[in-house]
Amino acid sequence: MHVTEQSIWIEVPILQQDHMVIGGALPFQGMHHVEAWAIARTLDVQAGETVLDPMCGQGTLLAEAAIWWPKARYVGCDVNSSQLLRCRGNFAALSKDVRLHQVDTVDDGIPLNRVEKIMVAPPWNRQFAIHGSPQDFYQQMLLELFRVVHPEGRIVLFV
Repeated sequence: MHVTEQSIWIEVPILQQDHMVIGGALPFQGMHHVEAWAIARTLDVQAGETVLDPMCGQGTLLAEAAIWWPKARYVGCDVNSSQLLRCRGNFAALSKDVRLHQVDTVDDGIPLNRVEKIMVAPPWNRQFAIHGSPQDFYQQMLLELFRVVHPEGRIVLFV
């Protein structure tokens, strides 16, 4: 019996990303990109949906979602104008669009009526202070999130 060895070559396309995306290399990094991706993935974002981060800070959550699910619309709110400027810078570096609003989600409300998906990593009263008691803050925040989310939408909190 004679056995011969053969090689089989298979070409497999490799997923390639823009260099800005690899390793969460945003100009203004907030949350670590792995956690941001996991939160965004939990939303199950679909094309055409509006994704809101009502306390977006530098926009890491929104940016990570925009990288992987580019056919959705992204909206961020934050009370801090310098944080929103960094968020805009992150989206510019990714060549992605984001609509931003400078508002206090708890005190002023979210300037939208309905969104399909909401993700938020609210402040823990450490790096960024909250107004009033944590219980009152989170209760008001949740009421506002439930006001704007579509009845069949989804909310993901990172707390």
